[in-house]
Amino acid sequence: MHARHLSESRLYVPPISPHKLIQELVFYDPWMLTVICIMLNKTSPKQVKNVIFQFFKHWPNPQVAAETTIQEVSEVIRPLGLFRKRAEYIIALSKKFLTDDWKQLTEFKGVGTYGNDAYKIFCCGEWKTMIPSDHKLNDYHNWIATLHKSEKKPETFKRINIENDEVWCAIESEDMNKMDKEELKWWKGLVKKRRNLRHSKGLILKMMRSGVLLRVRI
Repeated sequence: MHARHLSESRLYVPPISPHKLIQELVFYDPWMLTVICIMLNKTSPKQVKNVIFQFFKHWPNPQVAAETTIQEVSEVIRPLGLFRKRAEYIIALSKKFLTDDWKQLTEFKGVGTYGNDAYKIFCCGEWKTMIPSDHKLNDYHNWIATLHKSEKKPETFKRINIENDEVWCAIESEDMNKMDKEELKWWKGLVKKRRNLRHSKGLILKMMRSGVLLRVRI
């Protein structure tokens, strides 16, 4: 899997779960998702949520992050612990991410099985071919597997709609009520982008099924 493949737009949009994993919102940006996974290693999601806005405010993409210093990143992510190591990993990831000189995310220090599994589940939708070792990823994996089975048997299962607003409003009430307007706007922007991508996916699939895209290409 080369870097150029990671930047391609994908039709897969992972469903929002009751588990409220951060990766559910940033599936469309493999670099951002991988950086967050480096931060989450040996750290609680709550701690990570408290710093990721400031991080991505300073370094919104790998191009910018590749040019920063370990000291600058360390200052922002200090509350996570192991901040210097994490900073080294994030900068190294950002530099190499921009090249085609790698094939698997496991080649990057600090990513490990956890980051690679998260990428496969949320960016690629390859949850059917794997069983994650991390317990939170495993919770999501089990949930989506159950959801997938139940959607094949609508007569025995009534799907509960927990898409975007309901779940992330719950997160807002729990974790975001102390945020300033700028940070809250950033989080809501992630939700909005997810919603737009989900809507775009539906339109694209509808056009593909109707043959519109084929006619345009011809």
